[in-house]
Amino acid sequence: MRDKLFLSDIFWDQVGFVEEKHSRGDKPSGLYLVRTAGITSAPLKDFLFTDLSSARNYMLEKGLYKYVYAVENFSPDPEPIELVIKRRFLSLNLKVSTAESCTAGLLSSVITSVPGSSGYFERGFVTYSVQSKVDLLGVPVDEISSYGAVSPQVAVSMAVGALGRSLADIALSITCTAGPSGEPPGVGYFGFAIRKDKFLELFPDYSNFDGENEIKSVIEEEFVVRSVKKELKGSRHFNRLVMVYSSLSFLSRFLLLAEMLRYDVGPTGQFLFGDGETDYRVRVYRNLEELMSSEF
Repeated sequence: MRDKLFLSDIFWDQVGFVEEKHSRGDKPSGLYLVRTAGITSAPLKDFLFTDLSSARNYMLEKGLYKYVYAVENFSPDPEPIELVIKRRFLSLNLKVSTAESCTAGLLSSVITSVPGSSGYFERGFVTYSVQSKVDLLGVPVDEISSYGAVSPQVAVSMAVGALGRSLADIALSITCTAGPSGEPPGVGYFGFAIRKDKFLELFPDYSNFDGENEIKSVIEEEFVVRSVKKELKGSRHFNRLVMVYSSLSFLSRFLLLAEMLRYDVGPTGQFLFGDGETDYRVRVYRNLEELMSSEF
């Protein structure tokens, strides 16, 4: 197994081809990743196309164009996700901190594996034991007693604790039961937290968004939070990688949406699907709602 995963590995099982189907070992060049949100059968779904004309015709034919919020170039050898994260953090002038249990620093190691990471990585906490979560992150003892150390509540508290004890704008946390190699599947949660004022700076129109506004359920007094559950079915090493790269994939999507609003462009999507019926900014907020409230 490679010690690094690529963005394509995260998305490959979620994408569909219009023309030929290609195996993992035979990816065509000149791919375009069309991102959608709000499709009933798959709230967050990506489609791969070999050219923009096929993408436009297919999405219009299937009535899916209204769900498109971005189109990205997708090379056969895409950047490692840590480079994608770097570019987006620096573009948005944001900093991140991490809080890890079962991954024991692997998440922070991946984020800082590229030059220049000191420009956006603020600090990391490794809280492997229950007591360390309480001492270093301020996770409530009664919360751990009630829900367990591996729970969505603790994942969120870890992320909030990392923000409260750092100068970062965003925090990611991971807690899981990775299990020894060959043992039955485990379970894990990653937590996400962003300071409320920073969230409103990035997404100023969110309160005016004409949607279900389920995102309001994850806005607290000072932070916007989210937890995501992952079923872990592989070896201990693989499960730890799943938690790290799943959390980074989520983070990458969030930053992409913020970038689109910051620079007031819909990377190719505005040109490709600019039918006038649904402004791409509405699509961005629709995707934000899905990202913060649906299964990831």
